Amino acid sequence: MPQVDDVITTILTFGPVGLTLPWYMSMYYDQRSLSKVYGNWWIKVNLESEHVGYHWIVATGVDLDPEDGAPEYLRIQNSWGTWGFNGTGRLTIESFRRINQWNNWTFAERSF
Repeated sequence: MPQVDDVITTILTFGPVGLTLPWYMSMYYDQRSLSKVYGNWWIKVNLESEHVGYHWIVATGVDLDPEDGAPEYLRIQNSWGTWGFNGTGRLTIESFRRINQWNNWTFAERSF
């Protein structure tokens, strides 16, 4: 999907990107929705779980070649401070490709 590649390029070139994502019950914070592997919190995306709406998050970084053997991922910041690890988590690029349906994203250059 070209828009996923556009988001990745924008993060690498300019910095954080705001994303509106469809949100599924499997993505909420509890022991069933986030798993701690590779020392980090990962968002579980199960498209068969209940679709509960949409949520705006900020993708603060991307790692296309993780040294810890993890899959490629977006580092995200959530507005829920108690979610994940201090409001942060990882979303695999594969999961992002599956849920990024409408190309809803924005970015702002750091100099205003």
